[in-house]
Amino acid sequence: MAITMCGCSTNDEPITPEVSLPELTDQGYLPEVVSDAGAVVSVTFDINTDWYIYSNDGIDVVSSSGGKGKNTVNIAIPQNFDTEYNRGFEFVIYSSNNNFVESFSILQDKAPLLDLKDNVEIPQDESITDISVKANGEFDVVIPQEAQSWLSCEITPDESKYSYFNIALSAQTNPEITDRKALLTVKLGSVEKELNVVQKGGIILTSSLVYKSTSQIWEGTTFSVSPKGGEYILTINGNCPWDYKLDTSNDNFAISESKSNGNSKTFDIVISELPKDEIWKQNRIDVIFGNGDTKQIVINQDDWSITLYVYNNKNLSDEIEAARSKLNEGYFIDNIVVNGGNIDCYAPSTVRSVSISNIENIREGFCERCDNLTSISLSNVKKIGARAFLEHKCRSLSIPSSVTYIGDRAFLRYGTGVWYPYVTSYNPTPPTLGSWVFHDGTGSVVLKVPMGSKPKYKANSSWSKQFDIFEEF
Repeated sequence: MAITMCGCSTNDEPITPEVSLPELTDQGYLPEVVSDAGAVVSVTFDINTDWYIYSNDGIDVVSSSGGKGKNTVNIAIPQNFDTEYNRGFEFVIYSSNNNFVESFSILQDKAPLLDLKDNVEIPQDESITDISVKANGEFDVVIPQEAQSWLSCEITPDESKYSYFNIALSAQTNPEITDRKALLTVKLGSVEKELNVVQKGGIILTSSLVYKSTSQIWEGTTFSVSPKGGEYILTINGNCPWDYKLDTSNDNFAISESKSNGNSKTFDIVISELPKDEIWKQNRIDVIFGNGDTKQIVINQDDWSITLYVYNNKNLSDEIEAARSKLNEGYFIDNIVVNGGNIDCYAPSTVRSVSISNIENIREGFCERCDNLTSISLSNVKKIGARAFLEHKCRSLSIPSSVTYIGDRAFLRYGTGVWYPYVTSYNPTPPTLGSWVFHDGTGSVVLKVPMGSKPKYKANSSWSKQFDIFEEF
């Protein structure tokens, strides 16, 4: 670029000094941006007069003056320690008689800011580990070639913090006993930081169970099988040598090793049908590793029971119908869980426990004569209908504070004397009672009530007929 300036001459200089500089940016900078570490910048220009160059920032220029023709000056830009701002240096060319000819500037990057931890430990399993980085510019992460098969990363800005970024390290599962390591290099401008990544190693145990009749496969280390029993194939894999010990005393469980290949073993298992009156069975296989560590494979045989869940606007009758085939096979209903659903039918007599919450009314005769019922849990229920739990087998009862009415014989058990040690009512105001709600008068039971409400319960004829002893809590 040729720039012509007018001025007066008292020597042999041209009347119009002219200089040809490298092409400048719109802001008057040389196109080359100097790094924060500093550098010597060479600037070559043609000029038609004797000249000298002046730095407004006190920067050394070699040579700082010369004659007409092609000239080269070397400008030493010092290191920039400012991590917030780039900085510019201005230089002015004058003719030997102090006439302005032209000016140019040099832009230097700000000092890089790169702050992160030196070491990070990541788990053995497949995972993503986040690392916070404070930086004042975009940076790169270099992962060694030998680690790229199991480790990768993604850099994203932290939207909640200015000048912060996040490195998400994605690691595959380490299949080895020993830890594996990678030394990453994080680069921003002239700054490099090392990040030492250690992924833990250790024992890995996997197993699968196959039901021969249907070829259904389960994976994990804990399995639940049907009370009907059947024939199964169990395969156990380890990432190092191991042995095993069978920990089972159940007559209906038979296991034998059928195949071994390195650290993989296969077993044939035969499980007999569980009698209807027995509870679930547990069978364990201890897997013992050379370093002394022990892990377990657990095979549970379920008992003949199911749970019915009646949530929101579901109907109990629909849930019973959905489980009809199992009920026909002789399954018990271990639990009926009602939470905001509809009790629109009677509970089957095989039910063992009920948990009812967030409904207005428990219908009359809901669990009447359910001889297996040993647990009743109520929450946020207002009314309990007559005979709702007649002839239950619970050892104690708790009436929530939400209950305002309990119907005739709702919790009655005939002729049992002191059939549970106490009843607890959490409502400070005695709910309305029907006749013979808790017992038929053949025994006395302790009633526990909230502090300060004992006089109200004792003065209530319905409650005082049912209880002789009142205690506050």
